[in-house]
Amino acid sequence: MARTNIPAQVRVGPYPTQQQIDDGDLIPSLTSISDPTDRYTDLVDSKTSVLAVNSDTAPHDVTITSAPDTPFNRAVDLVVTLAAGEIALLGPFKRAGWANTLGPTSNLLFIDVTDPKVQLAVFTEL
Repeated sequence: MARTNIPAQVRVGPYPTQQQIDDGDLIPSLTSISDPTDRYTDLVDSKTSVLAVNSDTAPHDVTITSAPDTPFNRAVDLVVTLAAGEIALLGPFKRAGWANTLGPTSNLLFIDVTDPKVQLAVFTEL
């Protein structure tokens, strides 16, 4: 199955402007419950985080796919089970150990969910 991109939202800094507040920049935009379960986002080293919200009445998993990192060559996926209605903030993720490649594009964070009712928002900071 092809992966679907989740565009990252830039987190508002410690002193948001009135314009950012008026534009709704403080409210996260979540994926639709009709989105596919195989997703990815651009990985900004140590600045990319994932908000996962289980909007279902059953538990579901969120998996962040790891990549071998140097010099440890560790590859252990992060799997989090969310109970019904549960919310988790995952990250921030480093490139080492988490940056995956899809075709010619590298530095991607792969995010898989067992059901699209697990809605996601991705945040990064500049």
